[in-house]
Amino acid sequence: MNQRYTEGITMSQVRFELQDFLEEDEMTTKAFPPMLKNDRKVLHEIANHFNLKSKSVGSGKNRAPVLIKTSRTIEWSSEHFSRVSNFVGRGGGGYMKNSSKKSRVTGASEVRRTRAMGGGGGGAAAYRNGDVVGHNASEIPATNFGRKLMEKMGWAAGMSLGKEGSGGLLVPVQATVKSGKAGLG
Repeated sequence: MNQRYTEGITMSQVRFELQDFLEEDEMTTKAFPPMLKNDRKVLHEIANHFNLKSKSVGSGKNRAPVLIKTSRTIEWSSEHFSRVSNFVGRGGGGYMKNSSKKSRVTGASEVRRTRAMGGGGGGAAAYRNGDVVGHNASEIPATNFGRKLMEKMGWAAGMSLGKEGSGGLLVPVQATVKSGKAGLG
């Protein structure tokens, strides 16, 4: 299989290989080409939904998933695969890069990045280090308890925060994602 998918494997090719494996009664194990960690995880989740045992073999860039049939393995169904692949967040396709070689396929990381930013399988939005968050937040409503307290103390919309005459802050503080552990600078 490694010779067939030297650059990587698409989700439709995974579907074909999985269907071939599940419909072939004589075959008890199926090895897939080396994949990146996240792609292996997706394949392991799909295998789990078909009651297949899955494991990764090899090390480093040659780490590849292997699927094993069990007595509880579910028969192949296109509808079940579609539901499962949508559930694990790779329903639209995408390219699963071969981790053992430098891929010439462009756009694969773009597909993955787009998915992480909120399309597809749900979950929290993925932000990268340095991303500004909350810039499109709406104004705090007049019914908010904190705003009511500020207004009782003399603050009004459009005024700065801080001491009188010191200028204060007219522009809200930017909230920037910091994912590393190396300090706040």
